[in-house]
Amino acid sequence: MKIFVVHGDKRHELESDPDDGAEVLKMQISSVTDIDAEKMVVTGLGNGALHDTADLVALGMREGHVLTVREGAVPAAAPPTNMERLLGNEIQLLKKDGTSITVAGLPKEGVIGLYFSAHWCPPCRGFTPKLAEAYNKIRSDGKALEIVFVSSDKDEGAFAAYHAEQPWLALPFAQRGLKNALSNMFEIKGIPSLVLLDAATGKTITKDGRQVISADPEGRNFPWKTAGAASAPAAGAGLNVNALAAALQQATQQKKTQQEVQREQGMAQMTSRIHSGCNHVLIYDRPDVRAQAMQHIPADEIRKRAKENPKNLGPRDAVVRHLLAWFKHEHFKWVNNAPCDACGSKKTKNAGGDQPNAQEKTWMAGVVELYKCEDCQHVTRFPRINHPGKLMETRRGRCGEWANAFTLCCICMGYEARHVVDWTDHVWTEVYSEDQQRWIHCDACEDRWDGPLLYCEGWKKKLTYCIAFSKEEVVDVTCRYTRQWDLCKARRTLCPELWLQEFIYSVSMQRRASLPPARQQLLSARWEQEQKELEPRNWVKPANWEDGEALPGRTTGSWEWRAARGELGNGDAAAAG
Repeated sequence: MKIFVVHGDKRHELESDPDDGAEVLKMQISSVTDIDAEKMVVTGLGNGALHDTADLVALGMREGHVLTVREGAVPAAAPPTNMERLLGNEIQLLKKDGTSITVAGLPKEGVIGLYFSAHWCPPCRGFTPKLAEAYNKIRSDGKALEIVFVSSDKDEGAFAAYHAEQPWLALPFAQRGLKNALSNMFEIKGIPSLVLLDAATGKTITKDGRQVISADPEGRNFPWKTAGAASAPAAGAGLNVNALAAALQQATQQKKTQQEVQREQGMAQMTSRIHSGCNHVLIYDRPDVRAQAMQHIPADEIRKRAKENPKNLGPRDAVVRHLLAWFKHEHFKWVNNAPCDACGSKKTKNAGGDQPNAQEKTWMAGVVELYKCEDCQHVTRFPRINHPGKLMETRRGRCGEWANAFTLCCICMGYEARHVVDWTDHVWTEVYSEDQQRWIHCDACEDRWDGPLLYCEGWKKKLTYCIAFSKEEVVDVTCRYTRQWDLCKARRTLCPELWLQEFIYSVSMQRRASLPPARQQLLSARWEQEQKELEPRNWVKPANWEDGEALPGRTTGSWEWRAARGELGNGDAAAAG
């Protein structure tokens, strides 16, 4: 970049790199004017000082810029900008090519976006290209937009690879303290998130920049001042990186609040339940358990029924559909009160519970329900068995036993199946459809095929967490089972959303680590496709979608039991009492 320097009656021409700092330029000027860099007064730069924290472009210089210099008292340094107060003037922001600029180099007007994202997150990888396209279009129109990538990647390598795909700046990966402080300041609950800031004032335009960009990718309404009431972030204005770090340190040293204690307890509870679910599904892969189950599955008959009546499904899906019907109507039985095992009477009443005995523990029973017969006074034990092979022999139970045994049946018949646990107390199965290349909801209790909205729309359940488990992965599938994600998300208070995303992903990666590379690639491709399907913004109403009022309430279990659980829902089931 060519710059002209006027000193007295002399005019000097300098060749400077736009990325050079002010210190380099001062040395160049000193070499042609003999003015001491420490006593150099420059006009043509706003307040007349060359500050070392900015590169030449940040100082407003362009090709052919003219500076006038003289020897004298140097004006005081310019006060820090709002973005310097927010991020700290010593932070170097990385460019895609590996060079960097200081925070002072950010635009002084227009919009600055903080993009919280990570390469491991499929919704992020889906949104990043759209954001890049909007970013390039808006900037090509001469509008002042800059974005800073704030990474939630696992390591510096993943961060660098992901940033290489992005056209904007990035907060260095090493700045974990500042990243955490910004996440807390702007209340980032999940990724991708885009916070839009007024570059001139540092005030927040909106925390939902993702929605703004999706609605206005060409920037027609830039700078989007009406996207939300512009306000300074809570505890954010006037804080530099040192103050933020000090605030974080002070917060960790203070006595934990009740909310923090509950949060840690919730994370511990979530960790325990996910590990428990992961461990349980390993039993489906045991040869002895599969052999035990296959003794009770009329596989040839089920395949014959599927061939004769495919129910408008592909050949493999039809087999699962008939397996589901067989399991519901011919194999498994629902238990309200356990019948008397002495006289066979169904007139029994709950008589409390007991610890499992040695035999019942081999069946993985955690609790035992006791029922006293009104006819013979005998007390019958009803162990809540968790061993799926044994359940195929006993052929009875409630939703936990039903889903457990049916998931094993699907795997025995050669299908990939997942055991789905609903935190509001229900369990079901998902089967991977090779015919449709997606996961299908199967509820053995209700003989329900591909009806994921049954629970929130039909039963009127207020879902929170629905987690699917298999030997190869763990997936949060809650979004498949609700079309009111905002309401559902508000109820998910057990642990931070971003922590849950990262934890589940890390568990899945651990489970896949020992698989052959080809299998890992297949699962990764499926997982990315499923994450797109589960993204609430991507949901499209299917042609065969059932209206919520048309979906039934729960049909299994006594009316009193269903009413107590609030699952009567719509239609005949609700009127049964």
